[in-house]
Amino acid sequence: MDIADLITWLYTILFVLLAVVVTVGWRRRRERGHGVLSLAVISLASALVFGQLDGLVPQGAALWIGGAYASIVLAAYGLFLFRDSFVPSRRRTKQLIGVAAALVLALAVFIAISAPPDQSPLNLLLYLAITALWVACVGDSIVRFWLASRGRSAVQRFRLRALSVGYSAMLLYLVISTATTFVSSESGLGQVISVGTSAMIALIAPVLYAAFSPPQWLRRFWRRDEVELYRRGLEDLLLLSTDRRALAARSLDSAQKLIGAEQAVITDAAGEVLAERGLTDGLLEQLRAAAQTHDGTGIARLGEPAGRTAILLPLPFADGDGLLALVSGPFSPFFGPDEVRLLGQYAVSITAALERVRLIEALADASRAKSDFLSRMSHELRTPLNSILGFTQLLEIDELGEQQQDSVHRIHRAGEHLLALINEILDLDRIESGDIAVELSPVLVASALKEATELVAPMAAKRGIVLETGLLDSLTVLADRQRLVQVLLNLLSNAIKYSPVKAKVEISALARDRVIEIHVVDGGAGVAPESFDRLFQPFDRLGAEGTEIEGTGIGLTLSRALARLMGGEVRVKSAIGVGSDFWIELPAAQPGEHVEPTVSEPGAVVEVVPSREVILYIEDSPANVELVRRILERRDTGVRLDVAMLGQLGLDLAAQHPYDLILLDLHLPDMPGLEVLRRLRSDDRTKGLPVVVVSADATQSRIDEAMAIGAHRYLTKPLNIQEFMDAIKEVLAA
Repeated sequence: MDIADLITWLYTILFVLLAVVVTVGWRRRRERGHGVLSLAVISLASALVFGQLDGLVPQGAALWIGGAYASIVLAAYGLFLFRDSFVPSRRRTKQLIGVAAALVLALAVFIAISAPPDQSPLNLLLYLAITALWVACVGDSIVRFWLASRGRSAVQRFRLRALSVGYSAMLLYLVISTATTFVSSESGLGQVISVGTSAMIALIAPVLYAAFSPPQWLRRFWRRDEVELYRRGLEDLLLLSTDRRALAARSLDSAQKLIGAEQAVITDAAGEVLAERGLTDGLLEQLRAAAQTHDGTGIARLGEPAGRTAILLPLPFADGDGLLALVSGPFSPFFGPDEVRLLGQYAVSITAALERVRLIEALADASRAKSDFLSRMSHELRTPLNSILGFTQLLEIDELGEQQQDSVHRIHRAGEHLLALINEILDLDRIESGDIAVELSPVLVASALKEATELVAPMAAKRGIVLETGLLDSLTVLADRQRLVQVLLNLLSNAIKYSPVKAKVEISALARDRVIEIHVVDGGAGVAPESFDRLFQPFDRLGAEGTEIEGTGIGLTLSRALARLMGGEVRVKSAIGVGSDFWIELPAAQPGEHVEPTVSEPGAVVEVVPSREVILYIEDSPANVELVRRILERRDTGVRLDVAMLGQLGLDLAAQHPYDLILLDLHLPDMPGLEVLRRLRSDDRTKGLPVVVVSADATQSRIDEAMAIGAHRYLTKPLNIQEFMDAIKEVLAA
């Protein structure tokens, strides 16, 4: 056996093995494309086997030669049908190819039966006919496969190019084999060509194996670069995406490229499509049905007209299972356990990322709902409080009897208590949402304590509480002065309220390791250590709500939050029957830093607004209008007040009359107050008019929005008369 025979047997065995592999794959998938591919490869292997039998069993030469010719013709037609299964040809083209294949097959059978000499014109005609048929069936596919590989995922690109190379090599082999019929096999050139073509066909087999039925290790090799990109991008996928549908779309793109799928979809637990690629009518229902009935391997064969294989993986969301489905396409390599395993790992990451985004969206919705509720609550509670506190302030100015004065004072105190509760809730919400900013600067402890103790002195005097302040020296903390005073007020008012009548509250400060501690010690009933954590929970008053002691249950929560915002902490030490020691810790200011000056006390005199000014008040509440009118009358300002109870009416009046100032409520019956403000600012006739917003909506986001649109001031209801008059004077003077 010479080297040519050895190579011939080698490639024959390789093609037989390739036929077995492809046929087994077709038996598993039962798809039309794999069926015609199996026919083509079996035909190629049969042609080679018939060629070997011709040399081994000469008695059946006509049968072996006829079988070989017929197999070659069927192989060409099978490869054409394989390409047509995913790159369809025109109907007329398919008909012409079919007729041509039938004619060549008939010629091959005739020649096999008639057995003319090797160099006869009939044999030469058959060789040329077979070559022409292969060129027609395979030549177009070579170009189409290569062009189709552009821009595709790695696994699809490698497979298509392997098909193009394999088809090219087979066509070249047939062309060279046909040429050898015109060269004597006994000559040196004939022997060289024979060995060369045998070696070529032996090398074609592995290429076709890679293209027709790529093994698992080869598919891994093809997608190695995309797996690496997937791993690097997974962190971005998990951490940076904040939109659920955008995240699902990015995830689907990566999954498609990873395994070379043609179509893909991600659905949530309710069956809603979050992202899809190439989804056609009816395919989604097929995928859902297959997900319910497949054998648990993660791979399912879809029925016609899809005729594809799908990988189906559940996405275990908190509210039920979603679905990740990827469908093989004409250019996809075969899906196997390796793809299922890889996508299974990816599905876990997709689920975690989508659940994180869903949670973020739910939290955002809850935050918006909370903000809307707080805005509405603030408005609905502040609106009546504005009338209650405003009119009680006016009544307190009047000369009333002692009993009437006491009643008015009680009403005013109850209103102030409710207002404090609303303000503390809003402050706590601002801290949680990060809307409160602090400006840290060196603050003298003695100065802040002096301001706070003077504010609570009337409360202490009423209960006979003595406020004892120790030596504070020149201790200085790094804090926001306004917020520090607010915390001290909370601690001092609690100490006064919970101490026995005529008791003593001790106030002291000390420096400890670059930290300043400001202590407020009372002689109250004390708190058990196991209840310390409850002290800082909102609305938990440890049973004090059943007593006459006033309180909101938010003061300590707010105080700790403010302290932490300034880089400090609020702590407690207490014992039942002994009393409590609450203190705030704040970082000490560095020596030599500029100290925040002491805030001067507000004056009690209200300056009169210049007379003969005209103000337009856009407000739908008669009580609020009457309150503002009486404030202006009581202060003898001489200001004329025009009223519009609708936003559009206010816009019309503002455009027609030269008002000096507009007071604007934000909750109007016909349009939002902010829209009124926008229209005032966009109209050349009114864009220069100063606007002071007077609203019960005290949320920081609403205040910022109004100021950004162009409000000069933003006053919250209930109105503080002094602040209200100061604002009017300031705006009109400007």
